[in-house]
Amino acid sequence: MKETMEIKNNYITSDEEQRLLEERIMRKRAERRRANRRRLRRNRTIAIITLLLITILVYRSCTNDNESKESINNNINAPKAYVSSENSTEGKTSASESDDLSELRNQIYTAVQSYNGTWSIYVKNLDTGYFITINNRQVYAASEIKLFALAAAYQQIADGVISEDEVYNTLFEMTANSSNEAFNSIVWTLGKYYISNWCVENGYNDTVQCHGLYPAYNADGLATSNGYNLTTVKDIGLLLESMYQGKCVSDEYSNKMIDMLLEQEYRSKIPAGIPNDVKIANKTGETDDVSHDAAIVYSDNADYILVVMADAPGQAWSCGDNIAELSGIVYKYFN
Repeated sequence: MKETMEIKNNYITSDEEQRLLEERIMRKRAERRRANRRRLRRNRTIAIITLLLITILVYRSCTNDNESKESINNNINAPKAYVSSENSTEGKTSASESDDLSELRNQIYTAVQSYNGTWSIYVKNLDTGYFITINNRQVYAASEIKLFALAAAYQQIADGVISEDEVYNTLFEMTANSSNEAFNSIVWTLGKYYISNWCVENGYNDTVQCHGLYPAYNADGLATSNGYNLTTVKDIGLLLESMYQGKCVSDEYSNKMIDMLLEQEYRSKIPAGIPNDVKIANKTGETDDVSHDAAIVYSDNADYILVVMADAPGQAWSCGDNIAELSGIVYKYFN
């Protein structure tokens, strides 16, 4: 017994080896747990920092977007409208320095202060070539896209692709009565990519036709992308000027297009601000969110183009009278 005790005092028994081994294992486990906790804290910190960075980026993006929208609104709420002159229509006299439309721009600026939504406006004196463009930007076209469909259809007629007899009644319904079914039928006839391609080829670079118009039974299947039918006041104004000058496809077809516009059924916007005896060729467009009108006005003292596009989500119903008021301002300025 004594000898056994001495052995125990001088040597590590197998029980002690097991205990030390277990202690080493426990220390390693403890070290691993501490390392895991450090790793978790580090990952949590990285995640928090990443979340903060994403929050900052989203905030900056929203701020920039709001600033951009505010800038767009400021363009109409405090406009420094682009005022310029182009070559006068052949046979017309040039404008004097005092006839540069800056006063008209100021009158429009004053009027739109009380209007709902974001407004884009284009005015051109066809006698002098002077024009103003206020807040020219892409807006949902609504039925204004039918103007480009009309011109594109006459292009195919001129090219011999389709016959005028085949589509005239449909074009008239689309233009004078603003029929969505007629528009969709024309798009099916021309090809659903043709109108956008025609616009690009003719310099209307901010105008695209991406889908059919609703409500209508024949709109499904006309979408070419997830985009919208878009245009600008300037593109519309230039198209109307091309018709006025007899340069849209041809002089003959330009006159036929204008004749259809002169038969316009919807005359509660631009025509409503002008005396009844004035000749007006116009095309309206509207949804619950937008309200537009575009016209060639043949007044006593000047032929001019007026295009107004109001982007007022949920409030477009209130914009028709405003467009009529702007029309009256422009008419009085020229007359």
